[in-house]
Amino acid sequence: TDADSLDELLDILNHKGGYVRLSVSASPDVEQIIKEKAQATARVIPFHQQGLKKTCAITGEPAQRVVLFARAY
Repeated sequence: TDADSLDELLDILNHKGGYVRLSVSASPDVEQIIKEKAQATARVIPFHQQGLKKTCAITGEPAQRVVLFARAY
């Protein structure tokens, strides 16, 4: 499932679960923010970066990669 913001990521994880695809910047702060606020971690960084959006869903900076996040259950 795709998300465009931290709020959308949280909503998907809380109600649907599974993997959530985000376009993010290369900043190490992004994963830390997601880990703290959503209790999720990066699970997959696809070789084929399909669906890359222009801005990071977390920081608003230019996005550099697509990452799939999920929670451990």
